[in-house]
Amino acid sequence: MERVDGLELEQDLRFQQREWLVEYAGRLLLFVAFLAGLLGILGGGPLSWGQARSADGRLLVRYPRFARLETPSRMSLEVDGSATRDGRFSLALPRSYLDEVDISNIVPLPSSARSEDGYTVFEFQVGRGVTRPEVIFSFQFDRAGVASAEVLLNEGSRVSLKQIVWP
Repeated sequence: MERVDGLELEQDLRFQQREWLVEYAGRLLLFVAFLAGLLGILGGGPLSWGQARSADGRLLVRYPRFARLETPSRMSLEVDGSATRDGRFSLALPRSYLDEVDISNIVPLPSSARSEDGYTVFEFQVGRGVTRPEVIFSFQFDRAGVASAEVLLNEGSRVSLKQIVWP
């Protein structure tokens, strides 16, 4: 340590510069976390919702890209009217995905559900005059991490999605 001219102070410039660097890094980290929260990366913002459409355009899925553990979420599945057969259609979700969520409600209620080849298949009936039926799954995640699913419409149209679940 050296003395500053005429003053009874000691200074350590190397320590001071390291302290400024740590302070700058901390402020930068806080700003990045604030920005991520504002944009919805931590849940509930403009980037937090995603949508995916099947290659043939018959299925559109709107889902939360970023969700919180044990916090209510919802996924909307919109089906093109041409995909219905005799006023019915089916949606299949992988059991591995359903093991990670706790479904609290499905609107409209499926007319039946069955297990088939690693998927749970939900059958729905379409009311008269409905051209684009929509199904809403209300759920919450039971595990933090990355959740992946491939949603099937009538065992043909496919939509893949990935979600990040924060603790």
